[in-house]
Amino acid sequence: IADAYAGAADVELLTAVRDPSTNAAKVTLAIRAAAAVPVSLASIPGLESIAALEARLSPAIEGLIASLDYDSGFQEIANAAAALSRQGRERDAARLRKRLVRLRLVSAGPDSPDTALAISGLALSYYRQDKFQQAQLAYEQVVEIRIKALGSDHTDTAFALSGLGRALEGLARFDEAADCHRRALAILEPALSDRHPDTAVSYRDLGCTLYAQGD
Repeated sequence: IADAYAGAADVELLTAVRDPSTNAAKVTLAIRAAAAVPVSLASIPGLESIAALEARLSPAIEGLIASLDYDSGFQEIANAAAALSRQGRERDAARLRKRLVRLRLVSAGPDSPDTALAISGLALSYYRQDKFQQAQLAYEQVVEIRIKALGSDHTDTAFALSGLGRALEGLARFDEAADCHRRALAILEPALSDRHPDTAVSYRDLGCTLYAQGD
């Protein structure tokens, strides 16, 4: 995926970097091409780091994002991150997911379910790298946003609680982890039934935590 974007968008990306305010369409392409940064960055003179690229693109992106539909570009970045994750390149996936979180904060605001979804993806990347403290903090944000936006009984809130429980288990905070899994089950059982696959996963998570705790 990254190679494909690098080949298709290098010219547009370079143009947007040189003068990003001139053409909104090129900035949109630049956002999509951001998914290819690990591959294409070395070919862009004067931009030897991802931070340098972001610094050049950021003002134009933030200025235009409020008036344009970037959902397709956001999805491209999310898809690229998922592809990197499947390849075991979790650090690269986390880099893209951090960018997606920043873009969602600008476009949708800090209390949006879309922002929560982006943060949830980043939390998963942290968890898969055994960065349990960072995963915990990210999942706590997701839980807070989803309770506020969707309600305490929404299934998406339950999924965030499950993620938080797994992060807490990684920190050996088993009592708190078990509490999260019980809260998730209390939502999923009435919403989906006790035979639903998602409920079964929640049962498994609780069981694993209790086993690790010695109960």
